[in-house]
Amino acid sequence: MNQMWLEYAKDCLGQQLDRLNAADSSSTVKHQQQLLQQLSEAALRLDLTGAQMLVAHASTASQIGLSGICVIETKLSFRLAAPPHGRVGTTLHVELGSVRLTLFASQLTVRPAERATKRFRSGQRPPLVHFDSLLEKAAADAAVSTLRC
Repeated sequence: MNQMWLEYAKDCLGQQLDRLNAADSSSTVKHQQQLLQQLSEAALRLDLTGAQMLVAHASTASQIGLSGICVIETKLSFRLAAPPHGRVGTTLHVELGSVRLTLFASQLTVRPAERATKRFRSGQRPPLVHFDSLLEKAAADAAVSTLRC
């Protein structure tokens, strides 16, 4: 199930990941931020059923560190192939190849079907998603370009 989800996620995010990886150190920080924004919006539309997840932060301390494959995603909870997890106050890590997505679950309290079709207006901020390895690369590239000036 997780292998099928990885293929689905790579199909959905492939173009954005390729564009971000193709952006070299000569591209501007603003351009890289725009690419990260596009990648973030595409990641928010993913159906997380089948994703391998790790609970990184939760309001219930006993849930921290639990991991499993998401078998059911509802508006207010994720059901992993482990005990059920609520969304409020929970931070999840989802591995997608060499990229780790950090999802703030309390900001995803929209039904998965609605989230897949939701459009974010320019003044409206989408929920936060962090791309850990990509952000580190973008920050390192920005620091190098600052040192060159």
